[in-house]
Amino acid sequence: MQPGAGALLNLKQEETGKHAAAACVFEVQGSELLEAAEVFCLFSPTQGGFMKYKKLVQSALVLGSLALSGAVLATPSGEMLGNTCAGCHGTHGNTNGPATPGIAGINAEYFVETMKAYRDGKRPSTIMARIAKGYDDAEIDAMAKYFAAQKYRAMPQTADAKLAKTGKQLHDKSCEKCHEKGGSVSEDGGILAGQPMPYLHWTIEDFTSGKREMPKKMQTKMEEVHKANGDDGFKALVNYYGSRGK
Repeated sequence: MQPGAGALLNLKQEETGKHAAAACVFEVQGSELLEAAEVFCLFSPTQGGFMKYKKLVQSALVLGSLALSGAVLATPSGEMLGNTCAGCHGTHGNTNGPATPGIAGINAEYFVETMKAYRDGKRPSTIMARIAKGYDDAEIDAMAKYFAAQKYRAMPQTADAKLAKTGKQLHDKSCEKCHEKGGSVSEDGGILAGQPMPYLHWTIEDFTSGKREMPKKMQTKMEEVHKANGDDGFKALVNYYGSRGK
């Protein structure tokens, strides 16, 4: 039987002095509980004896109602909601790759913006649009705060040292202003340093192919990188960010 839907009460009064033993065992639903107590209980001939049982019944009803309302109205914590993301984004938001990014330490506002963009169909995705539709604004806010508070751990992987060196130069010239500290800070976007290199590659490809819209300032910088080094410039950046976990 569900909490608040009914109760099974065993009330027993041991014989004391002139009072006879009294007992009441019943199982009823909702408001019928108190009525049943009045009809079926064998109670002490004193008014106080019945009132004692009446108060017990009323208490059972109140506690049952509170338990039911709590079960219905309780909002899952950010951690509980965040745990549903672990299958793809890793425990506490630290990914094992290769297709999904780590989201631990992410800027909370950016997380909210991203989830709502997925939910509203404004950002292309494989499955995130469907997943995001399952959360309301309060739940997204709770997850944002949870992931923002987690410690980010770069994914261990092997990068090309020569390309990473070139990538650092390109990053310092064109990307550092927005992606500070070598891409390890999440402000205007997600953390880049230590993300899975296949994920970084596919994300850049989405931007350069037009599948995903670039902010104007990002577009200017991406064109700058491509003009200087062609597609190899993007490959160098991927290797630089991929090497940042060591």
